[in-house]
Amino acid sequence: MADKRLSEVYKILGLTATVEILKSIEKGKTQYRDFNFASVSTVNTRIRQLLDLNFIEHHIVKEDKRKEWYTLTEKGKKVVKGIKYLDKAVLEQCNP
Repeated sequence: MADKRLSEVYKILGLTATVEILKSIEKGKTQYRDFNFASVSTVNTRIRQLLDLNFIEHHIVKEDKRKEWYTLTEKGKKVVKGIKYLDKAVLEQCNP
């Protein structure tokens, strides 16, 4: 069962815009409009998948003006740290 879940996570991480969304959110409170590097449909799907995996959190404050943003969970922070480690390892291998 764990292998199937892990396989699902790797599949989602390999899909268009997933890593870019995670890295964008890592920079700080990220609003939906900040995800302009992919289609609306793709962003909607990836956000839903990342929420289901508990990698990100969705925040909404309804005061005078509605505010909405995304942040990484602790689990999401660990995943992004792993992605950056992998990025570095691959880049070092490509540019010895």
